[in-house]
Amino acid sequence: MIKKMALLALILSFMSCSNIQKCTHQASLKEAVFSADENQITKLIEKGSNLNEPIACNNYLPLEAAISINDMELFKFLIKNGATSNYRCCMAAEKSDNKQFKEILNEVKFCLRSKPTQCKK
Repeated sequence: MIKKMALLALILSFMSCSNIQKCTHQASLKEAVFSADENQITKLIEKGSNLNEPIACNNYLPLEAAISINDMELFKFLIKNGATSNYRCCMAAEKSDNKQFKEILNEVKFCLRSKPTQCKK
């Protein structure tokens, strides 16, 4: 029963994507990000995965994932490889107990203001 539910969830996540191949790449990217597997992330980028799109079609960005698992090395790796921030990443960094996330976003000129319209790249 659990396997059937997991399969159904996977099918539904694919159906919510307009491009199945892109969604497959992003689903693989999600697994690599949450495993902090930098080699696999690099391979997926080479195959077309985008560090600035939601992973696995769930609107969760790779930088947000790195913040949520409190992985500073992964966070730096993602930025080095082209990941950019958005308002949600800024807010996640702001709420994190690890203030280094906020400091790094400030260093690379990502915003940490309270309103998205005030953000500057």
